[in-house]
Amino acid sequence: MIDPATVKGWFDIVVEPLIKQLNHLMKKDVVADIETIMLVGGFAECKYVQKRLKEELKNRKLIVPPEAGLAVVKGAVIFGQNPQIFSSRVLKYTYGIEVYDDFDETIHPKENLIFVDGKWKVENCFHIFVRANDLIPVNHCVTHFITPLSSVSVIAVYKSVSENPKYITGIGCTRIGTLWIENNKDIPLHMQEKEVTFMFGNTEIFVYVKQTETGREERLTLDCL
Repeated sequence: MIDPATVKGWFDIVVEPLIKQLNHLMKKDVVADIETIMLVGGFAECKYVQKRLKEELKNRKLIVPPEAGLAVVKGAVIFGQNPQIFSSRVLKYTYGIEVYDDFDETIHPKENLIFVDGKWKVENCFHIFVRANDLIPVNHCVTHFITPLSSVSVIAVYKSVSENPKYITGIGCTRIGTLWIENNKDIPLHMQEKEVTFMFGNTEIFVYVKQTETGREERLTLDCL
């Protein structure tokens, strides 16, 4: 016979981190006004899990639908048939690109300092397009402009768990894709502005780089599943 406290301990190994994560999420502004939480998945059918979550989430209504274990699968099927069912999503990561920033001795470390095109620049800078925990509508576009520093523009795309990453070398930063686009040899680099656009689809992010002077465009598709 196994002692009930032992069985409870098996579940607590998983339940305690789950409760900790939920409490962390509920402190975020974007979900602060949520009053109802739906519990789905196979683990949701466990009475002990339901009891613990109801105790911890006293100020919110907890709903466990019939056949909670199948809810995730059914939801995936419904989403596949009608992707427009979701109008927006809260981003898990901050997304941006690697850039060279103008050097500012009050904020930049000198170890990242390099001399480029007659100016002191700072390498490995994280240029943010959208931040983690932002609420982004489906197919929302964010466009920024950059100026090339060499004959080929390399657009390195990064994500970060931080809401405000400064450098691509920081903890939690990951390179997720790269675009290359050749610059016109007959036009000065400072006149070859590039239009960089992030478009957030249902399960994908599309990154477009367009040469404003020629209209040439390159595209990168990132799977976010």
